[in-house]
Amino acid sequence: MEALGRWAEFVPDDVRRDIHKIAPMLSRLGYDADAYPPTYGEADAIVANNTLFIKQNKEYYQRKAHAMFQQATKLSDQLADSKLVEGGGLAASRRR
Repeated sequence: MEALGRWAEFVPDDVRRDIHKIAPMLSRLGYDADAYPPTYGEADAIVANNTLFIKQNKEYYQRKAHAMFQQATKLSDQLADSKLVEGGGLAASRRR
């Protein structure tokens, strides 16, 4: 839940001042547009427990996120290379 409101610190003062003109749908959807930082209510027990578990195992999840990012980068590079080869692009010209 805390992550939901982190964006608020980046909202310029003029936007906060004019929020009712800029985003009138907020109040129609039941949000308090004047609340700063915004409040989203209480998290369900399962969300609160999962958040606590992740915080207690922060290093594990940081390592896992890093590994997933590395894998995604590698796959992206492989895909880019294969498209260049198929299209006779840069990779194909390097082989000549």
